[in-house]
Amino acid sequence: MTNYDDLFQTWIREKEILDRCSPRTIDSYRDAWNAYKRYQGCTCEMTKARAKTFVLNAVNAKLTPRTINSYASGINSFLTWLHSNGYIEERIRVPLQPTSKRVLPTYTTEDAARVLNHRPSAKSERRLLGILHLIADAGLRIDECLTLPRSAVDYDNCLVTVTGKGSKVRIVPMSLTCRAVLFRWSQQSQEHPLLFCTASGSKLSVHNLRRDLLRLLRKCGVQKPAGSFHTWRRLSAKLFVRSGGDVATLSRILGHSKVSVTMDHSLEDDPEALRLAHRQHSPLWGGLAFADTSVS
Repeated sequence: MTNYDDLFQTWIREKEILDRCSPRTIDSYRDAWNAYKRYQGCTCEMTKARAKTFVLNAVNAKLTPRTINSYASGINSFLTWLHSNGYIEERIRVPLQPTSKRVLPTYTTEDAARVLNHRPSAKSERRLLGILHLIADAGLRIDECLTLPRSAVDYDNCLVTVTGKGSKVRIVPMSLTCRAVLFRWSQQSQEHPLLFCTASGSKLSVHNLRRDLLRLLRKCGVQKPAGSFHTWRRLSAKLFVRSGGDVATLSRILGHSKVSVTMDHSLEDDPEALRLAHRQHSPLWGGLAFADTSVS
């Protein structure tokens, strides 16, 4: 009899070593597998019927559709690996639950400009504005900013070498404006390897930075959307596409493994991007005249 628990551990090891998944991702896979065993009750065989039973039991246990789908995503990755390696003959998927789309809030361009153009009155504000410029301009994650060595910034070529999730390295461009902000900050704090750090050179706390961000937003008269620093990353993605950038390039800049991730987490439900694209490509905006313009 196939021991799927042992196979799961083998798969997890491959995800850690070959795919270099982050510890958080690995934990999410383990949570999904534990949930499958809890609500399915048996891992003696993997079948479509048992995958459906897992969902039914999870629904009866009052798990939310988003929680079920989160578990299903991890389990489906494992099922794909099982099939591709010949451990199961048929392709099995845990069915997803229907969910309503969430419209993720972000800053308006006016609010973002008000914050980024703020004149800092303290060193902590100058440091925070350097971080915000880097996220808004180059799309970095907050943890990528806080672990960024000053040696990773190429001021001559406007490039930043980033170590992202799973220790994956990517090189992203930055604007002249962002370069100027980072250069000014680097000249004021040269004694430590990290570009953004505490006075002693250690890694900054995201919790403390979020407190500084809230204080800055109040100073600028800007209401805080949900998401804090990740909201700035989402804003960077939206503005990139609105200005004509293609999603494939954006996905590489953001460090996403798949373009679909970029679409799902950064660009869905952006009516402004749709409006601009429609204005650019619609035949009627382009002045094309149809023979019959009457409306019946």
